[in-house]
Amino acid sequence: MKLLLIPRPESGCACRGFLTFVLLAALSACSSSQIRVHTLVPPPLASENDSSPDAIAVERVSVPPQLNRTELILRKGDSQLLVLESDWWGAPLPEEIRSALATRLEQTTGSEYRTRVWVSVTRFDAIPGQSVWLDADYRLAGNPDLATSALQCSIRRRSESGNTLDSIVLAHQLNIEALAEDIIMAVRNLNAGNPGCP
Repeated sequence: MKLLLIPRPESGCACRGFLTFVLLAALSACSSSQIRVHTLVPPPLASENDSSPDAIAVERVSVPPQLNRTELILRKGDSQLLVLESDWWGAPLPEEIRSALATRLEQTTGSEYRTRVWVSVTRFDAIPGQSVWLDADYRLAGNPDLATSALQCSIRRRSESGNTLDSIVLAHQLNIEALAEDIIMAVRNLNAGNPGCP
């Protein structure tokens, strides 16, 4: 019987190179599509003054549990939610909303007493080609020396959107801007001694 001897590579470089190639090919085949990151935070204004004191501090933002994630979610039909695994917010949704509100509210004129706000988002829906909705309740805690130092308000906002994700995100930004404006007006009413929701 004749034996065929296969020479063993002295350094094993050829074998390791082949295994590396196979591993890289497998990883590239399993890799997911590129992730796109979106934000609700508006671009900075040229007139922003970083040295001015904050008149309103966003303490906390809460959202429904099914929305408390990083991926964007769209409504599909009457009973389905579509999770976009390749499109993410820059942070989990509560923090993304908090950052967007804080950025907008930091642009307000500082006051002697800081007003604190807690926001509870109850609806944050988007239907491509139709509308984007924001329903939220917020609570203010202002100057304790005033006759009324606390206030609770609600806002219901709907903006039109196109079919693209960019148009949907921009519609969400408009809704957050409307919420910030609502909070600013409520704070002014509270500080003026005439507490009332906008």
